[in-house]
Amino acid sequence: MTRRTAIGAPFLALAQPPSTPAAAPREFGFRPAQMSLWDTWHIEHAGQAHMFYLQRLAQGSTRTPLEADTLGHAASRDLIHWTEKNLALGPGPAGGLDDMQPYTGCVVHHDGRFYLYYAMRSKADGGAGQRIGLALSTDLDHWERYSANPVIEPDSRWYVSHRKPLPNGVVDCRDLVIIKDPSGDGWLGFYAARVPSDELGDGAVIAAVHSKDLLHWEHLPPAFAPGKYACIEVPDVYMVDGRWYMTCLTGLEYGKRAIL
Repeated sequence: MTRRTAIGAPFLALAQPPSTPAAAPREFGFRPAQMSLWDTWHIEHAGQAHMFYLQRLAQGSTRTPLEADTLGHAASRDLIHWTEKNLALGPGPAGGLDDMQPYTGCVVHHDGRFYLYYAMRSKADGGAGQRIGLALSTDLDHWERYSANPVIEPDSRWYVSHRKPLPNGVVDCRDLVIIKDPSGDGWLGFYAARVPSDELGDGAVIAAVHSKDLLHWEHLPPAFAPGKYACIEVPDVYMVDGRWYMTCLTGLEYGKRAIL
């Protein structure tokens, strides 16, 4: 899924068609070399849109499994023509909490640093128990993991947590998106989580968290808890004409009612 991208007016001007439109491209054609991609997220910086994405080896690819397990990175000045850049962030050290392919997150720019949040997964449990980690950069090209990862783990006061996982060990904690707190007091975050429920199809929610420094996060009650999906993920939150909207994927892909 592609998240909505917040792009400033000066950058959008670059993407506007000329007064006499040239022939439009037949399709949006970006694809990383010998890879297939999914789950993209974006940030604007210095007149370019930077896209980060999950990827896997395409059929017949000669690239390595480690490359496929590393977040991809591409940049564009017009949102049509994209250049693949160096890979961003791969699995962490063997035996750690994030020694598998990083999963979906977001990038935030604040005080000269870029904050890349991603879902941590471990081979120890086959990726079942997720956490949210952080990597830092000053140029969007070179990333270092934050030494105090994970920065977010579900709070058992409201959510299925590592203290109280599902019977199969699953703890959902992924797809973080961050906005500035409209009150001016830091940032709000939203991510895919789960609340305890009698049936799997009732428990998927979008969790809410708050931070004053982008490093330390306090949990809030769920922002969206419809009580009728086994899967809610990849949220996005944005304002249009003075009203806030949340979009997300919903479904039963990861389970049906009465599994548990």
